[in-house]
Amino acid sequence: MRYLVGVAALALTACSGEAPSEPMEAPIEAGVWIDGAQSGLCIGDGGEAAFILYGDEGEANCMAEGRVNRLAGDGALAFVPRGDEQCRIGLHEEGDTITLGSGGSAACSYYCGGDVTLEDRSLSRSDATDRALVDPAGDSIC
Repeated sequence: MRYLVGVAALALTACSGEAPSEPMEAPIEAGVWIDGAQSGLCIGDGGEAAFILYGDEGEANCMAEGRVNRLAGDGALAFVPRGDEQCRIGLHEEGDTITLGSGGSAACSYYCGGDVTLEDRSLSRSDATDRALVDPAGDSIC
C-alpha cells in the first residue's frame, strides 16, 4: 500500500509541472534606435528592451529595462518597465522611426530625472550595436 501511495504522489508531482515555454514572438523586429550620440532604445529578439534618454545637458536622463508588448484590443505597442504594471509607455512605429508617447501615468515619471521627459522623443533605427547605448557609469544597457 505504501508503495502505491508513493507512486501516486510521484505521478502527481510529474503532472503538476509546467511544460517548457516556447520563446515568445517579438512584437517588433529586434534592433537599436537612437536619438543623437547617447540616447536610444534597444529591443531584443523576444521583446526584452531597455532605453536611456538623456536631456539637453547630458546629465539628467530617463532610463528603464523591461519589454515591448502589443496591447490587447488595439494592438498598439507599449514599453512596460520590468516589475511595474502601472506604467505603459506608448511606442509608435513608422518606417525606421519609433516615437515614444507620454507614459500616461504618474508611475512612469519615476523613470526620469531632472527635466527630461519621454513624450514625443523620436528615435531612428541604427546599424549601431547594442553596446552603443550606455548608462552614466558607462555600462551597456542592452
